[in-house]
Amino acid sequence: HDFKHASTVCTNASKLLSTITDKEINQRTLEPLTNFAFVFSALVHDVDHPGIPNSSLMKEKPRFAAMYKNESCAEQNSIDLAWNLLMVRKKAFDR
Repeated sequence: HDFKHASTVCTNASKLLSTITDKEINQRTLEPLTNFAFVFSALVHDVDHPGIPNSSLMKEKPRFAAMYKNESCAEQNSIDLAWNLLMVRKKAFDR
C-alpha cells in the first residue's frame, strides 16, 4: 500500500479513539500507551505490503511465505519490520 493509505488509516484510528469516553464522567478512558499502541498498529499494519493477496504471495515468493509458515505472511512481515524499526529507535534513545 502507500503513504496515503497509511495516513488515512492512522487518522481514522485516532478519530475513533477520540470518541471513546466514559459517559458517566465524560472523559477519555484509555491510557496514553493504549492510544499509542492502537495508532501505531494502524500506521504500520501494511508496512512493506506488496499489494497482493497472501495466497498469491505464497505462490510467487515461497521462501518468504515459509518464514511465516504460510500464514498471514504480509501482515506478519509488516509487524516484524515495524517492531524492528521501533526497537532500533528505542536503542538510540537508551544511549
